[in-house]
Amino acid sequence: MTLPIWRPTLRERLATWWKRGVKRWTMPEIMIAVGMLIVTAFQLVVLCQQTRILTQEHDDAANRDAQTQAITEAQKSIATASQGSADSMYRSADYSRRALEDNRHALEKTIEMWRIEQRPWIGPLRIDGPQGSKEAPVFSIDVSWLNSGKTPARKFRALVGMENKAAKTHYTPNFAAGSTVSASLFLPNTTLHSLLTHPLTDQETRAIVASRTQKMYAFGRATYQDTFAKPHSHWSTFFYVYEPTTGTWTIMGTHNDTDAD
Repeated sequence: MTLPIWRPTLRERLATWWKRGVKRWTMPEIMIAVGMLIVTAFQLVVLCQQTRILTQEHDDAANRDAQTQAITEAQKSIATASQGSADSMYRSADYSRRALEDNRHALEKTIEMWRIEQRPWIGPLRIDGPQGSKEAPVFSIDVSWLNSGKTPARKFRALVGMENKAAKTHYTPNFAAGSTVSASLFLPNTTLHSLLTHPLTDQETRAIVASRTQKMYAFGRATYQDTFAKPHSHWSTFFYVYEPTTGTWTIMGTHNDTDAD
């Protein structure tokens, strides 16, 4: 038969401890021990409080760091978004500026084309003369100027001249000499006339008509302005030579021109 092992209970252990040690303590020793227990408990309370404060401060610092990080990230996001928005606005403004510039050029081109289409165009319509017969012509001519444009011309001034020169001489007309006609307003599809007489001796007439050693030239230049808000100046020239065989004027290969704008 096996007997159970005896183990002392907690009460029995405390009673043994009391009998062996504490029972021998004096009252001052007990008071000191109690005081030490109280101080130790107080220190434990203070340590717990400090630990709690330190833990709270650490948590607060961590929260502040997290908030600071969040604010920094938000600022970066806002800055990036603002930069992207600014870049987008700049590109949009640049595109609008270029589109506006293109539209302005297109409008100016359209206005310029319309102005050229509507402007007055003045040139010689015909030359009547000389008078008399082919054998004995009298070099009096009537130059008809025609405005074939769609709008009136202002400050019209035409100068017409005639000159006889040796047939073998290269002749360049002098547009600054001759008879002048002018008008303050030259309506479209109407004509103005320049009358000019160039007297010749009989010998000069025979040199032109019979021997052909001389030639008779007729030339002229007209200047005028259009009637638009910003008026442009225009000009036109003609240069003809008399043909004795037919008694008419033949256009020369040079100095028959007009401005293009």
